[in-house]
Amino acid sequence: MDPLTALSAAAAIVQFVDYGISVVSKTAKLYTSSTGALVENAELQEASERLVDLSRSLKASTNEQENKAIQNICDSCMALSDDLISKLAKLRLMGSQKGRKWHSFRQALKSVYSKTEINEISHRLESFRTELTMHILLTLR
Repeated sequence: MDPLTALSAAAAIVQFVDYGISVVSKTAKLYTSSTGALVENAELQEASERLVDLSRSLKASTNEQENKAIQNICDSCMALSDDLISKLAKLRLMGSQKGRKWHSFRQALKSVYSKTEINEISHRLESFRTELTMHILLTLR
């Protein structure tokens, strides 16, 4: 076996082991969780719910003609936050599934699989937050 093939095979094995460890770790956390959700997902869901509430109240308090950009950003934040909340809800164990190893494993697998998508949504929300902060500072100026 040539060195490049051996290196490629070793990298694939390491990646597979890392993926397996991540799934097993999340399975254990879900299985022992009292809420049926991973801690990081629960925190992200709470932050998204707060963002929806803040965006709603900010949108209601701004003048539509003067701050159309702020209202558009608030609408985008609310839509994206609702999308994130629904994706996180799909990763949560339901009441009858709690304490069952197989369900915990399946949800952990889904959680690891959808991590990239959730991180992308979080990054987009962070971009909206930065843009919203800039617009509010310009409005106050």
